[in-house]
Amino acid sequence: MNLLREYIRRLLKEGMHPNISNMIKRAKKEGMRLELHADGVMLKDGDGFMIGHINWKTRPDAGECLGAQIVGYSSAPDGYGPLLYDTAIEATGGLTPDRGSVSSDARSVWSFYDEDRSDVIKAQLDNPYNALTPGEEDNCAQFSSISDAAVTSWQESPLSRMYSKSGTPVIDRLREWEMIDEK
Repeated sequence: MNLLREYIRRLLKEGMHPNISNMIKRAKKEGMRLELHADGVMLKDGDGFMIGHINWKTRPDAGECLGAQIVGYSSAPDGYGPLLYDTAIEATGGLTPDRGSVSSDARSVWSFYDEDRSDVIKAQLDNPYNALTPGEEDNCAQFSSISDAAVTSWQESPLSRMYSKSGTPVIDRLREWEMIDEK
């Protein structure tokens, strides 16, 4: 019982999901670094070659989307997608999936954030026709959530939300371990 309590205390102190903590440890061991830009984050191998990235942008044509940045493109080597997504969520202050289409791999990541990440804040976005709320600030194009075959209505889709976090524990750890370059 004491081991369990100690483990829980450590998790609360770290402020990040244990899988992400393990990814950072593995990335450090493998000599990887992250490079953070105003519009994206890259994962580089020990030789400095980009092996994964996520870029984001504001898309006024998609709606206000609660001020979220919208993923434009992502790719990651097996096992490192969530590290890139966590970093992107923290760096942007709010991130939402591409509003047009999402790969099955990316959909799995968003589903994990939606269902299994208590440290991630989820905010339901409306469609451009105010189906859920009268205000405009949460209006966001919903093409990817409408075409999500895993749900019966777009509101059930993890692609219909904005994701954010309280604080920046992942970026803080990357800074502490000197694994991130901020451009």
